Amino acid sequence: MKNKVKIRKLDISEIQEVIEIWKICGLLHPPNDSVDEIKIKISFQPELFLVGEVNSKIIATIMLGFEGRRGWINSLCVLPEYQGMGHGGDLVQYGMEVLRKLGAPKINLLIRPTNTKVKEFYKKLGFETEEAILMSHRFTKEK
Repeated sequence: MKNKVKIRKLDISEIQEVIEIWKICGLLHPPNDSVDEIKIKISFQPELFLVGEVNSKIIATIMLGFEGRRGWINSLCVLPEYQGMGHGGDLVQYGMEVLRKLGAPKINLLIRPTNTKVKEFYKKLGFETEEAILMSHRFTKEK
């Protein structure tokens, strides 16, 4: 039987711990500056950057977003030794409920094409693939 995951808001003192978890889970993607991105997120919507704990150890992260029209799920990861126990699904379900209560009629998420494993994970949670083209503009120069 799995230990229940405790879901709570990230504390700013835990940023380096989250970066290490993202590194282990393959979520760090240059040229993104993850520390700065986390600081920006928690200065804007601190209640939407969540961590999952088991036995007082952070084992998972999920970053939610809501701009008044669509909800977003970003940076969901679970440490490998805790995967397959339902913790990721618990974080997604919790995040979906948070976004629903904020008024989001729809939740979007992006999956890197190389992350094929997670596509099936989200399908099992009821997410569907939609055709879209992602475009971006970076205000900062690549490092």
